[in-house]
Amino acid sequence: MKIEDVVLQSRYVRLEPLEFSHVDELVTASAVDPSLYRWSPIPQGTDEALKCVETALAWKEAGTAMPFAIIRREDEVVIGSTRFWNIAHWSSIARTYCSRCL
Repeated sequence: MKIEDVVLQSRYVRLEPLEFSHVDELVTASAVDPSLYRWSPIPQGTDEALKCVETALAWKEAGTAMPFAIIRREDEVVIGSTRFWNIAHWSSIARTYCSRCL
């Protein structure tokens, strides 16, 4: 199932659909302070970032992920990426689950 592009925005960041055009800025973002990623595998360098984006976009095409570039709104700089992953498509829209909100 095709996943439609969406932009999500808050006061500080905007999540926009990840594209190959984000690769160079992702490389820059990952090089700022490597100690932030001591416990997480973050792509370092252009080759690894390109491979990461290729994988994310392949999963998007397969309908199992929705990858985003994280943009800092203050200066429009790419500061990372994230994704909704392991997306499950229900065969019916009549399944709604909701917990008590109040």
